[in-house]
Amino acid sequence: MSARRILAVVVGMAAIAGLPTGPAQAGDQYQATIVADDTNATAFAIAKPGSKIIIKPSSKPADGGIVVQLLLKNVDCPDIGNDGGKAGKCGSKGATADALTRKHVLNLGARALGLDVPDVTGVTYRLEKGAAVFESTGKNTVSATQAFGALAGAIRNHSLGIGVVKLQERGTDPDNASTGCSIVPLSPGNTCTDGGVYGVAGIFVP
Repeated sequence: MSARRILAVVVGMAAIAGLPTGPAQAGDQYQATIVADDTNATAFAIAKPGSKIIIKPSSKPADGGIVVQLLLKNVDCPDIGNDGGKAGKCGSKGATADALTRKHVLNLGARALGLDVPDVTGVTYRLEKGAAVFESTGKNTVSATQAFGALAGAIRNHSLGIGVVKLQERGTDPDNASTGCSIVPLSPGNTCTDGGVYGVAGIFVP
């Protein structure tokens, strides 16, 4: 079986494969190519290649050691509402945006401190003209502190493996105080990451 699509090595991906890794050091940067999920049954589609997730080191104490950048583009949603009706420009800015283009989820599975945690966190973003904007920052970047909450302090200066990354449409109740996206780590049966998947990143072997 050949590795036809080696998409990326993300932060500490070797940890997922059982290889030794160390904590991210200044200057280390990792990125993964995001591809359309071939089982996509949502109203959202990545129309063209070129989207990436990038993990960057950060020396700012408040960032928790790393910053995640989601360079998502060319998302198409003609049935929901492309901005100005233009293909690949899903979602409008401001009050005119359809609610279904908001609270999408960057679903991260991780290995840290010797534990494997699938779906550890769901970081919400909205779609604006086919691109991603994190709800918490208004930008396409989010810090480890913002992504992992209280866990960020525990995993800082330790190896962090990020496994399969999934881009998902809005869950059934992302704002629920007990089962929504603010709970980290996410619990089984949560209402944050139960939406359909339209994009993935990681290492895929057909």
